[in-house]
Amino acid sequence: MPERIIRVLHIGKRVSILKKLTEACIEYGFHASWTNQLKQIEVITATYQASDYDVITFEQDINTETKEKLMIRFTKQNPQIKSITRLAEMPSLVIDQVQQLFRSDQHGLHIERIAPNQIELANQKSCHIIVKHYWVNWLYQKKEAILLNLEVDKGEMTVAWPDKSKQSYISIVVDDQVVEVLS
Repeated sequence: MPERIIRVLHIGKRVSILKKLTEACIEYGFHASWTNQLKQIEVITATYQASDYDVITFEQDINTETKEKLMIRFTKQNPQIKSITRLAEMPSLVIDQVQQLFRSDQHGLHIERIAPNQIELANQKSCHIIVKHYWVNWLYQKKEAILLNLEVDKGEMTVAWPDKSKQSYISIVVDDQVVEVLS
C-alpha cells in the first residue's frame, strides 16, 4: 500500500519565499501550493478548500488576527487540518516541521530542554538519532549543521548547540522520523 502524500498550503507575503518552500515540498514528495492574497480572507478560503489539504503553514510575519481568522474558516472546512503558525524560511526545516506533525509517538525518546541551547535525550531502546541545528547568521544567511548522528543504545545524553541567533531551531530525528522541532 503506498504512503499517503501530505498536502500543504503555504500562506505568506513574500512570493519568492513561498515559491522556494513550495518547490522544496514538491521535491520531497508533498503536494504543495501557496498564496499571498492575505487581504482577501474570503477569497483564500474559497479558492483553497481546507478539505484539499492536510497542513496549512503561515509565514512568521503574518499578524495573529489574520492567522486566527483563516484557521477558524479552514477548521470549519476540515476539522482535522493541522497548522504551522511559525513557519521557518529554510526549506529543509519546513520539511521537518511538516513531518513532525505526522509523527508516531512510538519512538521511545524523551526530550527535555534543560537550558536555552541544550537538551537532554533519554531513549528506552536502541535507535538512530540525528539532531540538526538550523539558524540565520548575522548576514541573514540560512545555515544548518548536524549536531548528532548516532546509533545509540538505551540511555541518556545531553546535546548542546552554539547560541548563534534568535532564529534558531533544533530538529530531532529518530529512526528516520522527525519527532520534534524546537525553536
